[in-house]
Amino acid sequence: MLLPSLFLRDLRDLLFQLLLFEKTGADVIHNRCLEFVDYLTFKPQAVLEAGVGLLERCRSRPYWKTAHCVLFEPVQKFYESLSEAACEFPRVQVFPHALWDHADGVEFHDLNMGISYVDGVTPRTRLGERQKRRALRRVPSMVLGEIDEGQFDLVLLDMECAEWHAIKHMVSRPKLLVVELYKRNQAYRHPHDTEIRHWCKQNGYREVGRIVSDAVFARGRY
Repeated sequence: MLLPSLFLRDLRDLLFQLLLFEKTGADVIHNRCLEFVDYLTFKPQAVLEAGVGLLERCRSRPYWKTAHCVLFEPVQKFYESLSEAACEFPRVQVFPHALWDHADGVEFHDLNMGISYVDGVTPRTRLGERQKRRALRRVPSMVLGEIDEGQFDLVLLDMECAEWHAIKHMVSRPKLLVVELYKRNQAYRHPHDTEIRHWCKQNGYREVGRIVSDAVFARGRY
């Protein structure tokens, strides 16, 4: 008996995810977390990190003792782990919100595999329809401008193609801005590549380097 085509498609997508994880395993993820430090020529005083993920992948963690750090992570288990670790650091705030265009909450896909994104964006990760429905839940949302008063000098965004929904509301003009913005010559193109690059150009940023899938933008004499 042949399996339904929908099941086969979901199985194919799941295998694709496992293969992707194998190719981008812990060593690459670890290096990606640390390499942005090579571009720092200043000591951050206020850091914003959105889409943190696992505690071990938290890129702002080296500054928890010395800077005011604001973290956003809507995946519940990751949020709880980060909150527990940050409770001893009074200058660290952790929010379970997704950064978005309104504060009414958003539908959120969470497959419990490190794959999570706001419903409606077009992520690089391919998911079957059954996977999407099974993982959908509602999470609180926040507009970045509600908490950003211009204080951040380092901003790190890894929001599965929702980065533009944070950047366009950003009051701060950080010295260094790190955005998951895939290479333009890859098969996949970030849906807001043009808007993000235009915003950077209009606000005096230039791309100074890349870290795996991240673009590193610097403003002025950083």
